[in-house]
Amino acid sequence: MKISTTHVSVLLQESIHGLDIKKGNVFLDATLGGAGHSCDIASMLGTTGTLIGLDADSKAIERAKARLVDVKCKVFLEQSNFRNIDTVLSKIGISKIDKALFDLGLSSQEIEESGRGFTFRNNEPLLMTFADNIDEDALTAKEIVNTWDEENIVTIIKSYGEERYAYRIAKKIVASRAKKPIETTFDLVEIIKQATPSSYHRMKLHPATRTFQALRMTVNDEIGALTD
Repeated sequence: MKISTTHVSVLLQESIHGLDIKKGNVFLDATLGGAGHSCDIASMLGTTGTLIGLDADSKAIERAKARLVDVKCKVFLEQSNFRNIDTVLSKIGISKIDKALFDLGLSSQEIEESGRGFTFRNNEPLLMTFADNIDEDALTAKEIVNTWDEENIVTIIKSYGEERYAYRIAKKIVASRAKKPIETTFDLVEIIKQATPSSYHRMKLHPATRTFQALRMTVNDEIGALTD
């Protein structure tokens, strides 16, 4: 069953206070999402300000357009990863920004409504990509768990998930895929549960949390994007 969620912007007032927004500023929301931050910030930019919003998900862009339709500042919304900031700014003819916000990770809407396998609560295809247009060459979580060698799977789960049972989980993934392909989130959750001790299942954090995080970060090259 899908869970209906209302997106709540993380540290909204703290972010706005820390950014010290001024009328006329050129502001970049590098991870637009539900536009919660941008809606409040747009009202502070005034008629002379500019708001630039980026998101890899076209649905996020459409939601943001609807929420920002009545703002007074100039608005540019682009479907793009924030690693392409230079390209986007060049495209829209802006050479300099004054303030920027990066709300890293993913929103509750992406977790519960995307259908791309971000959550272990719903049985969905193992995609885990922020982009909604997925071509045949795009990296997905399904490709990783079904084709990558055990050592590389250990590396990402341990490095990006800080998962204590990374070796056991990777070994179980490789053994399971030899019998049949790992297709869905529930397939992977079951493998993780089989690979980890029962005491781990009783902890507050779901046993699949760290592995799912690691796969998501790998699929979307989140560290590489930050470096860029």
